Amino acid sequence: MKLSDTLPSNAAPIIAIDGPAGAGKSSVAVRLAGTLAIPYLDTGAMYRAVGLMAYREGWRPPLDPASDGSAVASLSEGRLRLEPGAERMQV
Repeated sequence: MKLSDTLPSNAAPIIAIDGPAGAGKSSVAVRLAGTLAIPYLDTGAMYRAVGLMAYREGWRPPLDPASDGSAVASLSEGRLRLEPGAERMQV
């Protein structure tokens, strides 16, 4: 059985690119997404956006999610908005 046999016909492929810092992963991913006409999701930007949100809310290390439920609850409120085709991410 092939993977394509298990996916709906309208399912977009998910491609993950891994490698060391500065190797050109984002450049390859942006170009590949454009060539394949599929969305590009910059998870590095998401990570930095969540860090910025935490900083703006006064979170400072060390944070222990097990004892600081407010930190986890705040992230679960979904205040990170992703818009298809947007050139930037907003917190």
